[in-house]
Amino acid sequence: MFCFPVATWIGNAAAVLGGRWGAVSQRAQAVGCSREAVYQQSRRVEQAVAREQSRGPCYDEVCAENQRLRAENEALWAVWIATEALPEAKQQEFAATGSAMGGAESCHRGPLGGPDQ
Repeated sequence: MFCFPVATWIGNAAAVLGGRWGAVSQRAQAVGCSREAVYQQSRRVEQAVAREQSRGPCYDEVCAENQRLRAENEALWAVWIATEALPEAKQQEFAATGSAMGGAESCHRGPLGGPDQ
């Protein structure tokens, strides 16, 4: 059960992992807990970070995926910008054709064209 906010646990871990001599005692006194609690919270923070790092992709994989998605996004925007606006008359023509073909009803047909069962 958490008695302290997560930020306190992280601060306690920082005191244990990177603090100078006496930092753990000072930290324990500042947050109102024992030195042993500071060490225990530090171990738990380390374990949580290690567990999260072991589950996900590595930094290089995330960067490569990010670059791939940015390139794909740029390509899609280029295609979008290059398209022409569809005139209203053409839109109405498509709507009339779709309506004549039973556009709204076609959503309710089964895989062989009959009623959906």
